[in-house]
Amino acid sequence: MPAVLPLTEEFADVLRADSLNGPYYGLPHANVRQEQGKSELEILSQNALKNSTVPVNRLPPELLVEIMSWTQYPCYSDCRDSLFWLATLLVCRHWFVVGATSPSLWRWVFATPSLNYMRTALARSKQATITFSPGAFYLGEGLMMIAPHAHRIGELLLYEVSSADQGMVQLLMRNSMPRLQVLHVNIWQLRGHPPTDLAAHQGLSFTPDRFPALRSLSLGSCRLSYSNIWSQLHTLRLRELRQTAAGWTLDDITQAVRGCENIVRLELIDVSTVARSHTPTHPPHEDVVPLSKLRNLCIKMRPWEVRHILSAVLIPKTANVMIDWTKDDQSSEDDIASGLAATLPSDLGCLPILLSDSMIEAVVMLQRSRRSVTIYHVEGPPAPSQNVELKRNYAPPWITITFNDFGDTPRTDTLHVDDIAAIAHRLPLETLQIKLDASKANHIDWNALLRPFPALRVFTVRVCAEPHHHMIAFSSRGLFSTLDAQDTERAGLVLCPALQSLKIDGFELSTAELRGDLEHARECLLRRGFVFGKPSRALEELVLVANHCSTQQCFNEGKERVFEELSAVVGSLVYQRDECDISDTRSLQHFDVPPSPSDHVRASATSQVGVTMKRILCVVFESVSGLFCR
Repeated sequence: MPAVLPLTEEFADVLRADSLNGPYYGLPHANVRQEQGKSELEILSQNALKNSTVPVNRLPPELLVEIMSWTQYPCYSDCRDSLFWLATLLVCRHWFVVGATSPSLWRWVFATPSLNYMRTALARSKQATITFSPGAFYLGEGLMMIAPHAHRIGELLLYEVSSADQGMVQLLMRNSMPRLQVLHVNIWQLRGHPPTDLAAHQGLSFTPDRFPALRSLSLGSCRLSYSNIWSQLHTLRLRELRQTAAGWTLDDITQAVRGCENIVRLELIDVSTVARSHTPTHPPHEDVVPLSKLRNLCIKMRPWEVRHILSAVLIPKTANVMIDWTKDDQSSEDDIASGLAATLPSDLGCLPILLSDSMIEAVVMLQRSRRSVTIYHVEGPPAPSQNVELKRNYAPPWITITFNDFGDTPRTDTLHVDDIAAIAHRLPLETLQIKLDASKANHIDWNALLRPFPALRVFTVRVCAEPHHHMIAFSSRGLFSTLDAQDTERAGLVLCPALQSLKIDGFELSTAELRGDLEHARECLLRRGFVFGKPSRALEELVLVANHCSTQQCFNEGKERVFEELSAVVGSLVYQRDECDISDTRSLQHFDVPPSPSDHVRASATSQVGVTMKRILCVVFESVSGLFCR
């Protein structure tokens, strides 16, 4: 057995850790906690002194508050996004004090999954004007908490009020709100609960003495009792307004609209009124009230209600107007037959935009069960398109009228457009674009559509494919027959004598019958050009956009047929596939003699160079974008 070595000083130094115990491990620990606190305070004081020299902390507190406000999201967005700005309070003590003591940063009051933020915001906003939007969390509790602060609410946004909380809303609205400028209330019905109104026999009421600053009012799916606040409103939105037998009549809501003398934006969507009669009392013509400040008007009601309201006011020429109505069980046969024109009063003086003599463009949509016409006022004459679809940055004013007929018109019936002519026949229409479903395109009465517009210069037809009728092909025979000059000695009988540009998007050559339409189109255009003394230029421009060209060979064959038949009767002929696909353009010279073969070669070469350059630019752009993305 080996001898045990004595514990020398050298070994004791090596094993000294065996005698150390936590938490101090041999360190002197008298008054350690007190010393630790002093050290931490010294470190924090040094950091605060150091932070005071940072340039951003030497800014005026007002400017720092403005910087923090740019990190805030509106309270009507996701509550998680609305709380992101609180991270700025953790930057340093200076930022925390400035942010926590600035009432303007706490003006957005809303409920998170808890009410802690709402309590903090109400306390720290002090006497500042607040915006309250509780969202879907704790609406009842939030309304009770906000009631003592009703006098300083500037915006009250109640987007999701359940039918069970309607009474709480009514109690809150009984308070005087001298700072309230924006009010939005939207009621939604709880599933399984019977429908209820905002009170048994009462609704929300507004008076100037309780809401002197109110400028924007938006109500959805609730009841509104009589109010005399209309003259001070700039924005009024009434959506799905419910009324009972003791509610508003059509004359009542008409008088309310007439009282909106300072209104800028007016929306009446599915507003229910007491139907006393389909022919309510119309005010006399001299009593029409002009809404001179109106810029946007949207009405979606029954046609006789729209006529009654429009006949009582004068819509300025500079306003944007949208009128929409849907056929239902209460729609009369006369209104259904009138279609788009059913919503217009007999005297169109209430809508000066429909009596204008300035430049006019129109877009007509006849798709599925929806019919609409949009009329634009534009500046300057519309120029014929060159290799691109007719596109314009439309500026106000404009008017859109829509009729929804879910019964739909059978595909074999003639598609009448008398209502479109009734709306726009007084206008000097120069540009017209019509969008059609493929199932309806072959049954439209082109003569009835084009005859009221002798000043038409640019006409575009867009045929849209349908999911269940994708095999239906559009035949242009009826359109070219309408533009034909049957009596070659009388130019006054030709429709649209000023027409310069025609575009057909959805041109088909898939069958022998459709290919035979090309010869018919050439004969019609030749007779038209002969009447005007220009046999080789019946149109300045003809654009044909081919559909259903599955292969390049199919497209090339169609291109050769088109140019063989039509290149000699128009000034500029464009044949393309889709919008950004391979295209071929051959612009003919602007004189009546046929161009030389070299002109054709030059035009074709120019087109191919343009397509090649476009492809090169696309490749370069994608390469550069890829570098930045990486």
